[in-house]
Amino acid sequence: MAGAAFGRGDDDRSRLVPALLAAAAEERGEFTVNGDGSAVRDLVHVADLADGVVTALRVADPGTWRVFTVGSGRPTSVAELVDVVARVTGRRVPVHHGPPVDEPSSLVADPARARAELGWPATRSTPERIVADAWAALR
Repeated sequence: MAGAAFGRGDDDRSRLVPALLAAAAEERGEFTVNGDGSAVRDLVHVADLADGVVTALRVADPGTWRVFTVGSGRPTSVAELVDVVARVTGRRVPVHHGPPVDEPSSLVADPARARAELGWPATRSTPERIVADAWAALR
């Protein structure tokens, strides 16, 4: 989950987008990329996530339950996200490439069931929109 809603962003710099934006804003040193930055993650906009939860609650039947994955379904590499932050902010993102770490190479959600059964689309969950909204809230 990333981005911003109602002008409020995420200031937890242990997370990917806030850490990259802090580096672009020169509020911290370099951003450390593990290995070559090819690790792929699924970024879902915080407002899309909230819409998904509200939509699921609206269709819930009391006494029953269903599980839905609320994500963008869009693979974004760390290296790609660094480039998006630089483009959106118009600032250089200082990056240090550290050694590779033992981590999953790809973590991408499959929101097909949420789309099919809830009619829920992740309409704001492009890397560009997530970064632009988070940057606007930071500024």
